[in-house]
Amino acid sequence: MKLFTTSRLGNPLRLGCRSSQRRSASTLGSDVAQQLLSRLKDRVTTRRQVLDGNQLQKLSLTLNRRHLHPGHDISEIAPPNGTVLPAGYHLVYFTPNGTEFELGVDGTDRSFNAPAPFTRRMWAGGRMQWAKNCPLRVGEEVEERTRLLAAEPKKSRDGTEMIVVTIEKEFWGSQGLSLTDQR
Repeated sequence: MKLFTTSRLGNPLRLGCRSSQRRSASTLGSDVAQQLLSRLKDRVTTRRQVLDGNQLQKLSLTLNRRHLHPGHDISEIAPPNGTVLPAGYHLVYFTPNGTEFELGVDGTDRSFNAPAPFTRRMWAGGRMQWAKNCPLRVGEEVEERTRLLAAEPKKSRDGTEMIVVTIEKEFWGSQGLSLTDQR
């Protein structure tokens, strides 16, 4: 039996492979990335949600921002329908719908996550692009479409393998595409 070592939350994790399945640790990441791409490359997950003013208010106040826009104090009353969401505030919506058992150890949706032993997640960057004249608004039903763009094996500075997964989320409102968010 050949043992591979990878890192999970800073602790070594040993993975066993039968002698008939021997492969080097460097091919493990490539194989897992390829399997992830094969399984999810054509999959688009679609969810719908009404953008609730109360949820927006709670996020804004948590960030110590009593005004969403100049002259628009939301400290006592949630923003009314039609209020434009400030840039980045879409992140408070579309939280995972699963039970605790269905979520990852960090509480996130596992739909596009790499399998074990590559389950440790981190935010490695992203890009957001807003459509002109098509903002997201409170009270609007929005559709989120999520798809896998890439899964690439990489080595960390300490030599441990990881899989860098890139997903794209599109947010469609009543006027069309409002936002593209790549992570």
